[in-house]
Amino acid sequence: RPGPGRRHAALASDPRVCVLVTRKDDAGWVSVILWGVARVVDDPARQAQVVEALLDKYHDEPLIGIARPGELRSEDHIVMAITPERMTGRSSGGGWSSATRPGRL
Repeated sequence: RPGPGRRHAALASDPRVCVLVTRKDDAGWVSVILWGVARVVDDPARQAQVVEALLDKYHDEPLIGIARPGELRSEDHIVMAITPERMTGRSSGGGWSSATRPGRL
């Protein structure tokens, strides 16, 4: 995420978050909602590890906008960790595929 701003200030005062992830393809869609508590990851080594994992997973996705870890400067980006408290999901009825089963989103 880009550097500090309104969202970062809001999380500092109330770290509760809700994240929605949706994946669509020709077979339909799958949606997962996660509620939890966010915290800033301060360790530069851990920040680089998280960004590298995202790049490995989504390297073929166009326009994802994630910098390479060597380009990641703590003053430019904020890496957040979310401790899940509750999660739910649903699909359009096409069923889970190897690309959309839980844990892959």
